[in-house]
Amino acid sequence: MMETKRKIIKQGNGAYTITLPIDWIRKNKIADGFVTIENNNELLTIDPRGLKETQKEITINLEASDKIYLRTLISGLYRQGYDIVTLKHEIIDKKIVYEIVNSLFGMEIVDDAENHIIIKNISSENYQTDALAIKICQRINQMLHSLLEPDNKTADIDIFRQNNMKTRDLCLRNLQKTSDETSHELYSLILSLEKISGELYIISQGNREKLNFLDLKICQEYCNQFYDAYFSSDFQKLTNLNKVLQKKIKNNEMSNSAYFIINSLYSAVSRALSTMIIKKFSKM
Repeated sequence: MMETKRKIIKQGNGAYTITLPIDWIRKNKIADGFVTIENNNELLTIDPRGLKETQKEITINLEASDKIYLRTLISGLYRQGYDIVTLKHEIIDKKIVYEIVNSLFGMEIVDDAENHIIIKNISSENYQTDALAIKICQRINQMLHSLLEPDNKTADIDIFRQNNMKTRDLCLRNLQKTSDETSHELYSLILSLEKISGELYIISQGNREKLNFLDLKICQEYCNQFYDAYFSSDFQKLTNLNKVLQKKIKNNEMSNSAYFIINSLYSAVSRALSTMIIKKFSKM
């Protein structure tokens, strides 16, 4: 058990306040919530447990039923942190709704009536955004490996992309639920990584100029370096990689697709560095 001293600040009307350790706030995910304070004579106990978490609910009267509208709506509400979504409708292709919900971690259709569908989060697991970002990195490396193989396994690449999209949405939902001073940087980091995943998928489908072997190997090497540095929280390695990528972008001796990937990776590295700096100073 670690003891810390906290300054007591006098407020108006005879009230007093103290600040709470930021690590404790993050661990218990109560940035803007409530705590229980138990008064035992000379001892005050601050306890985050036993407080029922309020589920975020919304009811939507559907204005359209096409796939793009439904995916944008349902995925958007999921990323915003809603736990229960009621969709009221007149005529709708429920197969589309089931397909969309199945692509979202932890969400299930719990009520499928004639004029409404209720979607609910049934997962109680807490996901760490850093760990999810590392999963996205792993799949990007697997996608690059598949592109380097002679038979170019496009089916595998599509699966990796779909899983990365699911993980991206889960990350953005998680950041919405547990917002702190690093959330903006992590949000941008996740989007940058998912852009790389999307570009590799497009390349595998032949809808971009095909990356030559050398460009692929360079992208793979830099992605591996990022994965190793981010996984080990090595600030110096990330800083060195940041400089290398910046120089690579400035010289611009790559194909357009390789340039897009390297530029997105550079953005991810920059956000990772910003996150580490913010975390360091928030503990001071």
